[in-house]
Amino acid sequence: MYIDTHSHLDVLAPEPDFEKWLAAGRDAGVKCGLITTGDSRGFNAALQCAHRVGWGYGFGVHPMFVDGVEDDELQLLDQSLASSVDDFRLVAVGEIGLDFYIENPDKIRQEMFFVEQMRLAQKYALSVSVHARRALFRVMAIIKQFPDVRGVIHAFPGSKEEARQVIDLGWKIGVGGAVTYPGSKRLHDVVRYVPIEALVLETDCPDMAPFERVDRRSYPADIATYAACVAQLRGESLESVSQATFANSLNVFPRLANLLS
Repeated sequence: MYIDTHSHLDVLAPEPDFEKWLAAGRDAGVKCGLITTGDSRGFNAALQCAHRVGWGYGFGVHPMFVDGVEDDELQLLDQSLASSVDDFRLVAVGEIGLDFYIENPDKIRQEMFFVEQMRLAQKYALSVSVHARRALFRVMAIIKQFPDVRGVIHAFPGSKEEARQVIDLGWKIGVGGAVTYPGSKRLHDVVRYVPIEALVLETDCPDMAPFERVDRRSYPADIATYAACVAQLRGESLESVSQATFANSLNVFPRLANLLS
């Protein structure tokens, strides 16, 4: 059994093959997942998709989108969380974080949005899904300011040493399509090194495609491929990896348990 801890499943929802992709995911063992957003324009789509397919959703403002939103975006996020907090399918605040690979939006604006969204996660007792491309050092500094908030570093970009720091804070390491790439040596080292209790699986669908995928997209069923890669790298059985990552997902996103009853 698998839980997809980070996706943009709602992006696939309008496509004619959506139900086929969902069925393939269920056949692969995917029980549920988390649908994250880029900004408030996607909140309703994520909510509607989550209710349609039986997954959970999160509301958040992605760091790459903070220049494209109005000044009241954080207020809209606060209001949306407040109106949905009693919806058991609301699982997290996400996708939030920092992206220093790009020049714009500037780092100051990104960090302001990240800090304020961490405050909202604390306010509503929600976990977070965090983007940290070329910015893990600053992400770590900020999440340390919010010891009551737990979450996942999505598409973990760091070293073994940085992974240890994340784990010591009680956070999880998100592993997805990058694990299938032969050149992902640093990620492979992390997957071998960390305790299995630290790992969760994600697709980021339709992004972060597995190696050699012709259409360069990912789908819910791909999570089983990622689990097999993790099992091979660790020299463990697929069953043990599946069981552990499933339990880890519920540990870091406890509201997901409501979707399984």
